[in-house]
Amino acid sequence: MSRVRLQASILVGALVTACTSSSPPARTSAAANAAASTDTPAPAADTPSTTSIIELQNLVISEDGLILARLRADGRTQYRLYGESDEEIWIPGPTLKADGTILFRGGVTARVQPDGCIYIVNPPGHTPAEHLFGRISGDTLVLANPADEVRVDGNMLHLPNRHIPSQIHGMVDARSRHTALVMAAAFYINTGIVPE
Repeated sequence: MSRVRLQASILVGALVTACTSSSPPARTSAAANAAASTDTPAPAADTPSTTSIIELQNLVISEDGLILARLRADGRTQYRLYGESDEEIWIPGPTLKADGTILFRGGVTARVQPDGCIYIVNPPGHTPAEHLFGRISGDTLVLANPADEVRVDGNMLHLPNRHIPSQIHGMVDARSRHTALVMAAAFYINTGIVPE
């Protein structure tokens, strides 16, 4: 069996434990650079309204030329594994919904509030029922430890403990930068879910 190294760990390598208290507002970074190209689009999802919390669109995240993760216009995320022979393996990730809901395996969900707070909602019967994971303010996602922040600057996604920023491909504007931060939060949460 070939040993598979997880390239998507770049997105989730700085895994933090979910926070149990409110995070302070974060600072806002500079405006977006020109948009980059995307890969083949997925089938169209419901047309997002101006009241959607998450802008569902095709986004690709890469680092150093390697595609790590992607979001499809229907809200499905995927992350990429590479085998020893450079074979591509795409693994389904969390599903994002325009209303701010994020669906994970095992009945766990999360919700993004209009104010940027992200709450993890446990399955019924688990305690706590929900808790604050982090908060998006402008182009920054602040996690439990304020030193652990994810920041977007133009089309670059800066992750905690990473020296090389990841690149966001696709239309990069205020809404897509917000979506990239939600996507990063979803992958952080996803790696923290322990199967029962």
